[in-house]
Amino acid sequence: MRETADAITTTKTRVNANVITQKEVHAQAQRNGFHEHPRGCGVAVALAQIASEVFEAIAAHRRWEDTKVQEELADVLLRTFDLAEQLGFDVMAEAEQKHKLNLSRPFRHGDKRY
Repeated sequence: MRETADAITTTKTRVNANVITQKEVHAQAQRNGFHEHPRGCGVAVALAQIASEVFEAIAAHRRWEDTKVQEELADVLLRTFDLAEQLGFDVMAEAEQKHKLNLSRPFRHGDKRY
């Protein structure tokens, strides 16, 4: 089922109402010492940290710990915002473009099982 324009606007408004930016997340990660990596491995470490948060969410889901799943998903977002800012990417603008593309795709496009 495709979202209506009203649903997209409501979602966009809700996201924009949350006053958190990837710049703020990145600055806090720097203050907390999460950018002190050996030369050249910062991006690889950041991607591994994002993956580790996903794995933690999976483990929590397997244990029926919904609150922990929510916390881990938030960690995925925060670490993604941090990396995006480090790389100079506007991840929210990219997500909006990707969402628009997905709205035009058919059900399970690409003959995918799931």
